[in-house]
Amino acid sequence: IATRAVHLVGHATDGRIWLQQRAWNKANDPGRWDTLMGGMVAAVDDHDTAMVRETWEEAGLHLHDLEGLQYGGCVRVRRPTDDGGGAGYVVEDIDWSCATLPAGVVPCNQDGEVERFECVDRTEVVRRLHDGAFTDEAALILVEALGLAS
Repeated sequence: IATRAVHLVGHATDGRIWLQQRAWNKANDPGRWDTLMGGMVAAVDDHDTAMVRETWEEAGLHLHDLEGLQYGGCVRVRRPTDDGGGAGYVVEDIDWSCATLPAGVVPCNQDGEVERFECVDRTEVVRRLHDGAFTDEAALILVEALGLAS
């Protein structure tokens, strides 16, 4: 079953990037680094309602408080997964957006799915990309969002 998700790339006013480390008890990619927010679009959702819900649940932020919110694009992920004893396969379309958190605003997880947040510079994001520290989805999105694709 193909799924849909939304992600938010969060910038600080000084150009750094907000990242989240996924909780260690997450079923998928525990402890890996991710965009500021990422979550499924439920059957009862559309893009906008999923963005509002997931931004609050994962980062404790209201979209209307963010600056320069803009749609970034869509990536499609197709890959095997360990679900079902290794018989699973993920097909997911991910709509991602970018926004800037106002000065002094710090994300705060609400649903227990995030271990911690860090605000890092572009060099650190690239280092973590090279180290394979991100989820596959976050890596694809960050490469596009930061213009790293060649």
